[in-house]
Amino acid sequence: MDKNMKANKLFINKYWVGLIFILMAYFFNYCAAKNSIDRSMVGVSSAQEQKLISGSAGYNFGTMNGVRLKIPKNYLMSKVVYAGEDRMGLGANENGSSVIDNFGILLRLSNLEPIKTDQDRLDWYAASRRPQPLKTWMMVSFDNHYPATYSNSESPSSRMSIWGPYTKDKASPYGLAHYESIQSADDGARHGYGHVEYFYRDSSRTTIICQTHKQVVYPFKTFNSCHHFIWIPQLNVVAEAFYTKDDLSRWSEIESGVREIARSLIDN
Repeated sequence: MDKNMKANKLFINKYWVGLIFILMAYFFNYCAAKNSIDRSMVGVSSAQEQKLISGSAGYNFGTMNGVRLKIPKNYLMSKVVYAGEDRMGLGANENGSSVIDNFGILLRLSNLEPIKTDQDRLDWYAASRRPQPLKTWMMVSFDNHYPATYSNSESPSSRMSIWGPYTKDKASPYGLAHYESIQSADDGARHGYGHVEYFYRDSSRTTIICQTHKQVVYPFKTFNSCHHFIWIPQLNVVAEAFYTKDDLSRWSEIESGVREIARSLIDN
């Protein structure tokens, strides 16, 4: 292996490790928000309901890779995190930075629309209290620490090494190259990965990782999730979308929808 290949693989490994930590941060934010919502929605009155809704009015402003953004607060999954803040969004923007570090939004899966109305907000509150909110709502994150630097020359295996070994599907489901780990869904109990599937398409820089796990306690249900990386050329970042395998066939529609939302956030 020559020096360039070694350097490339080292960069990719650091990239994936970093992404895992960022996902943990978003999960932490989501759990904190969900717990807050659960507490506030118990016996909620009309006045309390209006208070929850009114807190989402207005916009957040800032720049990402030099592009000025105007983000409706009602779109947000959590707060906008600015450069210099705690990356999990637990602190305040004390230094007054206008450079955006990361933010996440919510899209209704049925129409790929963000939260726009009071009813949308209440629908999300209700879904967040159910076991699998990703079946009806999609979380999308934009992170300035992960610009679109990877190239089409990188081999799929270099990005899949920690979850293998893999077998390649002779078919191309949904027009995507498909690699499947030999691990079963039960493997999640031992190693945390479960059954992993990797889908990609070089021409659109599409990368999707789906994991299937099985509960280790009764009723031993199987559940899955997909992590979809979407190149946003206008911002030079890779957005990350989270949903279940039920919507994997809509990958192209989801990419177009997320890119359209990203374009709409640009403050011209």
